[in-house]
Amino acid sequence: MLKSVRGSDALVAALRGALGCRPSPDSFLMVQAPGRVNLIGEHTDYNGGHVLPMAVGHGVAVAAAPVSGARHQVSSLNFRETCSFAPGAVPDAPPAHWTRYVSGMLREMAAHIGTVPALEIHIVGDVPPGAGLSSSAALCIATGMAVEAVTGCAVAPAALARTARRVEHNYANVQCGIMDQMASRLAIPGHAVLLHCDTLAYRHIPLPSRGVRFVIFDSGVRRQLATSKYNERRRECAAALQRLRRRCVDLRTLCAADPSALDDLSPALLRRRATHVVAEEGRVHTAAQALERRDWSAFGDALVRSHESLRDSYEVSCKELDFLVDAALALPGTLGARMTGGGFGGCTINLVDASAAERLCTQVPASYRQVFGREAAAYVLGDSLQAGIIRRASSGP
Repeated sequence: MLKSVRGSDALVAALRGALGCRPSPDSFLMVQAPGRVNLIGEHTDYNGGHVLPMAVGHGVAVAAAPVSGARHQVSSLNFRETCSFAPGAVPDAPPAHWTRYVSGMLREMAAHIGTVPALEIHIVGDVPPGAGLSSSAALCIATGMAVEAVTGCAVAPAALARTARRVEHNYANVQCGIMDQMASRLAIPGHAVLLHCDTLAYRHIPLPSRGVRFVIFDSGVRRQLATSKYNERRRECAAALQRLRRRCVDLRTLCAADPSALDDLSPALLRRRATHVVAEEGRVHTAAQALERRDWSAFGDALVRSHESLRDSYEVSCKELDFLVDAALALPGTLGARMTGGGFGGCTINLVDASAAERLCTQVPASYRQVFGREAAAYVLGDSLQAGIIRRASSGP
């Protein structure tokens, strides 16, 4: 069953405003799913490795109710768009369009609950799209949970995450891993999720409540993963794994490869890609252990090494992300920084002394504005959202 959670005040207010003109606003059930930031473990998810994400205080909320008739009625408050389509149908739209995610999720949920009834759905979110904070995963998970809430049919979290990933693959043409969907569905406030993307085994690790802060800088550089080189990197990793299996037929995933086996891997391009993946897998474990023992120097060092590898070996950074990382590391109190997300734009994640967070959030965006002539939004991570059905009294404990 879906957990009852406190809703985001901003998202709930937006939905209530949209429902205010409906004949029976109380007939709508509301659910939410958070975006996520990945602390470390980049491009290891689709290679069967470990990741260490946490939920953020931004997400997607959905209000849904059954309707008479034979068509879904769906509206996006963010885009001020509405669409109508029959259950099981997918509107003709570009792969990255929001209707592809919603209609794909509604269609795929039939595999879990049978026929999905015609629904009226209202959607609002405050995860910056294209920033690498998993706005699409939050949209898919929230849509799936809305179907659960309305029909009363429970779907196991891992099964819902797999369904959301299938939607990304088949309806949006993004060959992503399972991390974003699992993190959105399973993350709990105050904890990171150490997730093994091959087996889906996971455990929650408490985050620091004092002494240090995680800060996100949004570069403002937007990328569509389907049209970037993200899918190309996935194909390169598959090719590297295939070549390694010629000598080690039992090798299950690229993350499980022995580092020494990479020395003779050719061509050099595939060796660089595999080197990042295997080393990043090790960095996730180093960072998780450092988090548990509150060794911020070791954790920060893992972040820096991760960025260097993503920049040089995996080649998914960009000049804006590199600048944000370098500018943060140049300031006293910054313990570590790296790009986060699929790359080619989006955000950086920074570990800083709590006393240095305010200065960092002022000086880094100022330097970025001077060099690139654009804004870099700063977020000091605090309370995060949790996936579930929103309590009627969202201001409750």
